[in-house]
Amino acid sequence: MNGDKIEKIFKECGAIKEGHFELSRSQLHSPTYFEKALLYEKPKVFEKLCLLIAQEVSIRPVKIDAVVGPVPFGAALAWRVAYHLGEISQKEVNAIFTEKDWFFLIPPDVEELLLDESSEKLDKIRLKYGLTRKTVKEGGYLFRKSFQKSVAGKNILLVDDVLTTGGSITELMLAVTRLKGKVVAIAVICNRGGYGPERFFGLPVISLYKMKLKTSLKEECLLCQAGVPVDTKF
Repeated sequence: MNGDKIEKIFKECGAIKEGHFELSRSQLHSPTYFEKALLYEKPKVFEKLCLLIAQEVSIRPVKIDAVVGPVPFGAALAWRVAYHLGEISQKEVNAIFTEKDWFFLIPPDVEELLLDESSEKLDKIRLKYGLTRKTVKEGGYLFRKSFQKSVAGKNILLVDDVLTTGGSITELMLAVTRLKGKVVAIAVICNRGGYGPERFFGLPVISLYKMKLKTSLKEECLLCQAGVPVDTKF
């Protein structure tokens, strides 16, 4: 399926919006917004997109043991892409999700200690649970203990619905490598940052649709200068 047909699917779902928006992660301003949540509203559309990703991945010379995606949307994406990869390869492919809330990994008696940077025991505890100071403060992607053995030593496909700055994918890569897993490829529904392998250490980046957004800093935004209010509905 070519890019025009994918774009038509997005527009039929109402996922491509025109106006004046602030992108949540980067805080850049753009006249175009991609509302990914609407793709999940249409099960048949979502299923078709997952199958297309699996088909694109399956023609690459990479072995996939598990598919990893971030909660919430990426978990659904990982599940269905893993299912279709398993059907295509006739081998079991696991689906695993990561979470931002790291407290489920930490015993209750050390939660407060982790947030106390003045504690002398902080570094030892962080080392024990594989947490960086940034993870403790901001919450990075981590796996539940029950998933960790399914990541260690495995070939991992990372999936996400939208690739903008590459920040989320980079955090996913760190979560996988922390457990000695090996990321072998990245797949996204919409690549609106226009990134390729050079952004992710040479790893193949599989995109169903490339959407190069026109963005600007708030201070340089022509729509702001024209007095057009930012659409806050999305």
